Amino acid sequence: GSKTLLAGALALLYLIQAVEGQIGTDLCACSPATITFQLGFSLTCEDSNVDGDGIEDSVCLLNNLEDPENTNFSPQLVSSVEISELNQDLVPFTFTAFDGNRFDGNQFTYTSVVAIDSDLNPINVTKGLQMTMRALSSSGCTDNEGCSIENVWTILFTNECGLFPVFEIGETIGWSEIAGFTFPINQYCPGNPTFQPTTAPVTPSVSPTFNPTFNPTFNPTFNPTFNPTFNPTFNPTFNPTGTVPTFNPTDRPSEVPSASPVEEPGTASPTFPSTSNPTTFSTSNPTTFSTSNP
Repeated sequence: GSKTLLAGALALLYLIQAVEGQIGTDLCACSPATITFQLGFSLTCEDSNVDGDGIEDSVCLLNNLEDPENTNFSPQLVSSVEISELNQDLVPFTFTAFDGNRFDGNQFTYTSVVAIDSDLNPINVTKGLQMTMRALSSSGCTDNEGCSIENVWTILFTNECGLFPVFEIGETIGWSEIAGFTFPINQYCPGNPTFQPTTAPVTPSVSPTFNPTFNPTFNPTFNPTFNPTFNPTFNPTFNPTGTVPTFNPTDRPSEVPSASPVEEPGTASPTFPSTSNPTTFSTSNPTTFSTSNP
């Protein structure tokens, strides 16, 4: 009677408060957009340690489905996994099943409704996450081949804005371990790191390291060493010593002050041209023609 009415009144009040909450201001879903779970068959509910910021509460149960006297809750395989999200009234409003046998160390990834639905009603902002795993125990029951058992756990979130991430890698609850996750959706958890900032550090760590190291080292070292050394050494040595600078200064002494004064100091030019030309032509031509004709 009175307890039922009180419970109903509290539930109605909670529902009204949830519906009136404004997403992104006083009601946020800062739980991960995707979560990767890894099965750990040596884990038990007593090992659960999901209790960080953003976690309001958690419950973990191990149940017998076949033999109520069974005490072995260490599975040899998990035959099914079911995940539901709870709304603000703690009512399941999503359902995802992972069929097929899974073994110790196997992983599977769950995608939250916040990553799929961009127009959630405030009442359906994820308040909790619930997982049910059905398994066969490692021993016991018929012919000691194992008993049907299950692990059910529930995690409730505070829905506070600005608290993320709510999980840490390596946290466990029941037979599952948090092996990975992506950041929440910014629409439902403003201010959280988005997917780009999460993956961006990987690209900058390659580009900034490669480009600044390669270019500054190669160009500044190669160019200053090769060009300045090759050009100043080769050109100044080749031109003054080579054919062109030596030939021109000899032919035109007045234009080359270095070669002309050393190799043709003023005696060679006046003496050689004046002696060679008059002697050669005056002796050869007059003697040849004057003797031959008469």
